[in-house]
Amino acid sequence: MSRSSDPSKVAEWRLRLRRFSSSRLSVTKFCAKERVSTPTFYQWRKRLAKAPARKPKAAKAPAFRPVTVVTADQVVSIQLSGGARIQVPSDNVDAVRTVVGELVRADQVCGTGDASC
Repeated sequence: MSRSSDPSKVAEWRLRLRRFSSSRLSVTKFCAKERVSTPTFYQWRKRLAKAPARKPKAAKAPAFRPVTVVTADQVVSIQLSGGARIQVPSDNVDAVRTVVGELVRADQVCGTGDASC
């Protein structure tokens, strides 16, 4: 990999060019302060002006669908957006975890938030 295509170098020069933009210094003075050559500065500025800035990929958020959870009479009732209702004993934490885990798994597989896919 050449130094000019090294992602860390590209990021370094993007930051450096931003600093230059806000510095109010001449290119010569800025380069002396940054300890880089003026030709290198111009070369990087030209190179990065041609290439669009890459946006970092955002982490994909889970597509969990809204549910309504109601506790009454020692039962947790989970109302799914599709109309299905799941009732789990509120004192059985493992059962609640299992149901929620299955809903998350179904959402990842089907993208529906409903375990009926």
